[in-house]
Amino acid sequence: MHERTMRSIARWLFVLCCAMPTVLTCLAIIATATPTYSRIQINHIRQELSLRTGLGFEIKDLDRISPSESILHGVKLVDPETNATIGTIRIVQFLRDDHETIIRLSQPELLANHLNRLWMCLHDRFLAVPEQTDSPWRITASDVTLRSGGQSLTLRDVAGWLQPSDDGVAAVLQGLPANATPGGEAISLQIERHRSGGLPQTSWSLQTNGRDISLAPLSGYLTELQALGADATYRGQMVVSEMPATHGTRWHRHRRWSIDLSGSTLSDIDLSKLGEQLPHRISGLATLRLDGCRLEDGALVDAFGTLHSANGQFSSSLIRGLQSHLQMRAPENLASSMPYDQMALRFEFYASQLRVDGICDRQRGYETLPASTVATVAGRELIRSSDVLLPATCLAGLFAPAHSVMVPVSEQTKSLLWVLRPPRSAMPNDIHDPRSALHDASEPQSIPDAMTMPSARISLLKSERQR
Repeated sequence: MHERTMRSIARWLFVLCCAMPTVLTCLAIIATATPTYSRIQINHIRQELSLRTGLGFEIKDLDRISPSESILHGVKLVDPETNATIGTIRIVQFLRDDHETIIRLSQPELLANHLNRLWMCLHDRFLAVPEQTDSPWRITASDVTLRSGGQSLTLRDVAGWLQPSDDGVAAVLQGLPANATPGGEAISLQIERHRSGGLPQTSWSLQTNGRDISLAPLSGYLTELQALGADATYRGQMVVSEMPATHGTRWHRHRRWSIDLSGSTLSDIDLSKLGEQLPHRISGLATLRLDGCRLEDGALVDAFGTLHSANGQFSSSLIRGLQSHLQMRAPENLASSMPYDQMALRFEFYASQLRVDGICDRQRGYETLPASTVATVAGRELIRSSDVLLPATCLAGLFAPAHSVMVPVSEQTKSLLWVLRPPRSAMPNDIHDPRSALHDASEPQSIPDAMTMPSARISLLKSERQR
């Protein structure tokens, strides 16, 4: 081959095999370093995350470490319908291979009032879709914070994993409160999705392992917790199981839950806060121990445990209500407000029956008190219970205001209670029948009793057996 031809071939080989790949590599590096390419990558990840979880995402920056590892900066979780912020995460690191997915979170913060939306999206779009959970996941997080108004709950050293199986998937999250003392077990949350059988169901359990959890940061999620006060805490185990849906159409059925709180303890309950909406007044800090407690579809099935409180006050109307509705005994001459130095009782609620028994005589230092003492003042008996089995509706009579109305409660009528709207306040006595305008004003008109008589108390409720 001629020398000139050889040099020409060598030049072209240099261009094709060296210069051109170098130029293309430089162009690729320049293109991937532009903001446009970064926005394209961020949009692609946003769409993938939204498709997997059903949530909206906003991402400030992205670092692509390798094809299988990415780091997201300034992540915001939003409601895709309202665009409301659900939570923020400072840094998210993804590492994915053929066997599992690893996620590391730095300083995630969640808003309690959007936890229900977050749970629904993750449950319906992630846990309930087998294709999304066909491989294991591992997650670690530092300083997970739950915020509700001015209250917050922070967990450190949070770790979790998700493991699929032949008939479902199980996920576990564990963490320690930020103010927890060293040693001991972490708070554990376990979620299981059971796909065996004809109807898949979800269950989850919370185990505090002897640690107290502040309930105030959760009040944004469960507004009922606000009535317990700002310092109330929870300790114990909670098991929540999905029940077969029986209501609704074939296309949409109401999701029903069974909750077991057996072995749980609620401490530092502010009784004055709890009684704000009641017609009686009571103060003091209480501890509620639930030896057994089960709720189904939001209704209490059975509960038994103890209630302890110290150094508070009763209103005389509450003591009279305990006498008339729970058949307790108390002195006749009472001031408008009565102090107490000890209150202790045991309650048993089964189906439609209730039993309340005082246990002050079982407390240390009060052994000389008579049996069944519910409350004491200056070390002496103030209220004593009667060993009788009462209808559970007596509680409604105890806490019912004067403007409450009588409703015949039974197994056959309970489904109508959600339709009936109770009165908010007492009806005025000067309401006249509007039909009287059709008659001569000079003629005396009879006014129906229902329009003039004040509303009956709900304490007049009677069980079906008593009727």
